[in-house]
Amino acid sequence: MALRFADVYLTAPSEMNDELRREVLRYYSPAQIVELLLRLIGWTRNKPMVALGLELDEIRSQVY
Repeated sequence: MALRFADVYLTAPSEMNDELRREVLRYYSPAQIVELLLRLIGWTRNKPMVALGLELDEIRSQVY
């Protein structure tokens, strides 16, 4: 269920419907769902940098 939830969240968030929400709640508590979301956000926060072909260290060196 976690993989299905992650797949929808990452690839097609508009498909996060009431049915999927109910199914996720059958397996996980609200606190666990928040933890899963925070982990997904943590793993995907660098997507814009990857898409632009940039490294965070390169940006920091240019700013300082």
